[in-house]
Amino acid sequence: MVEWRSISDAFKRAMFFVWGRFFRPVCRGAYWILILLLVLWAFTVVMLVGTHICLIFGKGSLGICKWWPDLILSLLFGSSAAQLTEAQYASLVSDMIAAFAFVVAVAAVVQAILYKRRVGRRLLQAQAQYDNKLKETKQDFERKMGITSQPIKQMEKDDLKWMLPHYKEADGITVFAGGFGWIATNSELKNRILELSHEKKLKLISFRNMAEVKKSFEEKNALSLFKRLKSCFKYESGLGDGKKVVCTMIQISPTARKFLYKSLPDEQGHAFNTCVLSDTDSTRELLHILYQLTRPEWWGKVEGE
Repeated sequence: MVEWRSISDAFKRAMFFVWGRFFRPVCRGAYWILILLLVLWAFTVVMLVGTHICLIFGKGSLGICKWWPDLILSLLFGSSAAQLTEAQYASLVSDMIAAFAFVVAVAAVVQAILYKRRVGRRLLQAQAQYDNKLKETKQDFERKMGITSQPIKQMEKDDLKWMLPHYKEADGITVFAGGFGWIATNSELKNRILELSHEKKLKLISFRNMAEVKKSFEEKNALSLFKRLKSCFKYESGLGDGKKVVCTMIQISPTARKFLYKSLPDEQGHAFNTCVLSDTDSTRELLHILYQLTRPEWWGKVEGE
């Protein structure tokens, strides 16, 4: 795939080079040649009309009007063109005017199409530049504010893969969710959570009761995993009414933290966005507040309460 993309990119660059170096100058030259031919054609029609009028009324400077049509016609048809009668001139004028009108109409349509394409390309370029600038501005803002996001298309797959590196660097984790059966669907994430559980650095707080959490593990054929994590659970946190709270507070060091959460998708086709609020000068106080609000002792009940 990488090799194919590199070949495709090289071909595109070669085509742009050939177009810019050879075909674009040729097209520009052909455009001006076409304009020149249309001007000459229009001038010829005017001279033919003038000659025809002079022949009809027998007045005017016939030679001034007639020399150009005679020159063009003699080049095209030889010496016989100089012997045209008045009727023949009239017929020729009509044919030339009709042909000229047709060519001008076609040229106008072609010109409109080319202009529309050129304007369309410029609009697309301007839109692309605007989108890139907006994206860069958004990324700069996110870096400053410590917020980054990742669109998720497939739940319990893309989101868990995204969460894994954050969980790996954690020294302690508090997870707020409903059923925790999703832990069993990613082996690396499951192993990391078991490590944290063994080190007593894991708290799992559910807005469901114990039976519902247990059922979510049974549906994943992971009841043994539930039993191994049983001591880490607290239930019925009260954060499930209305919009359910699903987030993770990660302790990286005594002073550094991260907060993982979901947000609505910003593009169609995404289930949601996973977001992380990292420790920066702008977010440190907010993370401290969130850390205090998500302390496990404030939420839920342990088994038997």
